[in-house]
Parts: sequence; structure tokens; C-alpha cells
Amino acid sequence: MLPQMVKGVLLFSPSNTGPLSIERQVVTIHDMAVFDCAETFSIAFRSWYKVLLPKLAHRARHIIAVSAFTKERIQAHVDVSPEKISVIPNGVSSQFRPGLQAESALAALGLPSRDYVLTVGSTEPRKNIASLLKAWQRVQKRVSEDIWLVVAGGGNSRVFQDTPLQQVPERVFLLGHVGDQSLPALYAGARAVAYISTYEGFGLPLLEAMASGTPTLASNASSLPEVAAGSALLVDPFEIEAIENGLERILGDVELRSKLRAQGLARAAQFSWDTTAQKTWNLLQHVGEA
Repeated sequence: MLPQMVKGVLLFSPSNTGPLSIERQVVTIHDMAVFDCAETFSIAFRSWYKVLLPKLAHRARHIIAVSAFTKERIQAHVDVSPEKISVIPNGVSSQFRPGLQAESALAALGLPSRDYVLTVGSTEPRKNIASLLKAWQRVQKRVSEDIWLVVAGGGNSRVFQDTPLQQVPERVFLLGHVGDQSLPALYAGARAVAYISTYEGFGLPLLEAMASGTPTLASNASSLPEVAAGSALLVDPFEIEAIENGLERILGDVELRSKLRAQGLARAAQFSWDTTAQKTWNLLQHVGEA
């Protein structure tokens, strides 16, 4: 149906998939996790996308990668010219901003404390929630008893292999899915955000945290150092002790938090969805005219 509807007009496929029958298209590839972290996906999902992505990358007229890291990973798995791939980073919504006062939104979430570290993400293994919980269990006796770890996010067993959270330490609040109307206040109200994923094609929660003026502890792996650009405290996500020490530093050092807040806001100001949209539109026009 879609090929007949397009009728030779350039097609934009913005989310890792597109019809293989259409050559005249631009596809956005957000990551190559089905190759790099195959074990974290359901068998059916990874089997299909390991076939689809290379074929689509070859077939499409042009590829948009959301980070330089993702461009490098596309080239690692698919034999395409680097000139065929343009890097256009994601943006961040203006709803994520510092000093957001939304007491009603926070009250509705039933948080056990208003002094908390926030982590946002699904329970799939590469989000590294299990390692964060282990580090939190080790560090929580060295930080204020009022500080909790708040975990926002859920799983999708049809796509990802979930991480079972069987041993949850004290002072951990599992929020599950949080709606868009509550998420900005949750970011802005946190003492710090911990985002220690082992693999990301971009890492929107890191950017959203920085835009909210919240100091962030992030992984030094995959695309996250590229997005942070020195504006987050980076740790090795594969070392529990490194995560533990990072948590202790960011929670206990007021000057460090102030520095990260300022740097994060400046870095996040370089990203917007308007800029992403304009760059994408310019590229589509260029490819369409070729």
C-alpha cells in the first residue's frame, strides 16, 4: 500500500524501519543495539531487525544517525559509505527546564521523600538498573537517610529481555511508567539523576536531565560522553565501585553539583527539536532534489 501511496515522492522513515521496496527514502537509525547488545532483545525482534537494518541501510538513498557513535556503529555492521550517513542529533523539549514548580504532579506520584536521586529508563539489561541498585545499596549508609533512589520506567517483554528486580535495597521507590505530564517535574525536583546505561544510540534522559538543571551521573560508554560533552560526572557502568563512588560524590559535593548544573544547562541549550527538524528538512530537500 505505502509504495503505491508514495508514487516516487521521497519517503522519510524516522524510526529504524522502513519499506525495503522503496529506494527513494531517507531513514533515521537510532542505534545498532540489535547487533551490539543482541542478548538484550527478544529472539523474534532481534532476528527480524538483524535482517532488516542492513538491507534498509543499503536500499535507502540516505541515512540519518542521531549521534556520531551511532554512525560509527552503522559502519561497523553495514558496508555503506560514510558520505551516505548524516549525523543529526536529537533535541530536547522546552518542557524540561530548571526550577519547575509542580507540587501537584509530584504529590500525585506518592514519592516517599522529596530528596531523591532519579533514574529514568526501561528495565532492559543495557539500562543497567541492577548495577545501580547494587551501588545504591553500598552507598546509602554514607548519605543522608532522607535521600531515596527513585526508579521511573517499565519494560516491554515483546521487544526486550527484562531485568528482574528481585532484590531491591532499602530506600528505593519503583515508580513504573511515568506520564509526560509528570516527568519534567520529576527531573527538576531531583537532587541528581543517575543514567548509567551500558549502551545508548543517543540517550535522551541525559539531555532531559541537563535541560532540567539537574546534576547528572552518567555512563562513560557508547554515545553518552558525546551527548554530555564534559557536562556530567562520568563513571564506568561495568564497575559497581565506580558507580558507588560517583553517587557519593554527586550527592555529597555541593560545589560539584553547582558546577554540573551550570555546565549541563549550557550544553542542553545547544539542542532543540526545532534545530533537529530544520536540519532534517534541509537534508530531505537536498536528497529529494538529487
